[in-house]
Amino acid sequence: MKVNILLVGKNICNLKYLAEELEYQHKNINFLLADNLETAQKIIEKNVIHYFIMDINSNNFNTVNKLITISENKASISIKDLNGIRHQIIIENIIYITSNDHIMTIVTKHEIYQSRELSLKNFISILPSNFIRCHKGFIVNLHYISYYDNKDIYLQLTHSNIIIPIGKQYKQKAEALFKKLL
Repeated sequence: MKVNILLVGKNICNLKYLAEELEYQHKNINFLLADNLETAQKIIEKNVIHYFIMDINSNNFNTVNKLITISENKASISIKDLNGIRHQIIIENIIYITSNDHIMTIVTKHEIYQSRELSLKNFISILPSNFIRCHKGFIVNLHYISYYDNKDIYLQLTHSNIIIPIGKQYKQKAEALFKKLL
């Protein structure tokens, strides 16, 4: 499957040249080009966009190339945000997921996404085993847990200062899993 990346920049001629260079280096990627947000919106409406990169120019070409190289061949999930824009999220970058009033918030190492597309129950079913539902409103990635306090029943994640509670109905399963891992 080819990945679609939408590149947006002011100079369409430069974009075409940069896209050709990137396509030469990344054979499994289709690059779609737009010189303004209106054109970008039309492209998004007609295509599944996996990545959306703005303000592309010859000065940031190397950064874009590194970003594309890093994201290739990693497991990811496609999520439509509250504005209807589809994002491809690399699963290993997800720190935790929370839900409130039918809005799911996905917190990653680099971004925060909000969506109404899935429930936590549906989301946990498509995630790998390193994700655990620890509360009716939270799913956490076990790779980011740095601390578990059995007395207080909270998780502290390595990349943020948030403390996530463990719900009563999830406590036994969570404790058993943490004892194995931590």
